[in-house]
Amino acid sequence: MERLNVVVQLVKYFWSKRKFWLIPFIVVFVLMGLLVVVSQSSVVGSFIYTLF
Repeated sequence: MERLNVVVQLVKYFWSKRKFWLIPFIVVFVLMGLLVVVSQSSVVGSFIYTLF
């Protein structure tokens, strides 16, 4: 539940300060982090290495 609270606060901040242009950066950073975690901990890692 704590992680959801952080996301809600982040969205409220973006909404109140009109910083919508930051949202794509956050999404890309989260996806890159997930890619690193998945590639190190599963069989998917060998498939990802062949793509790059």
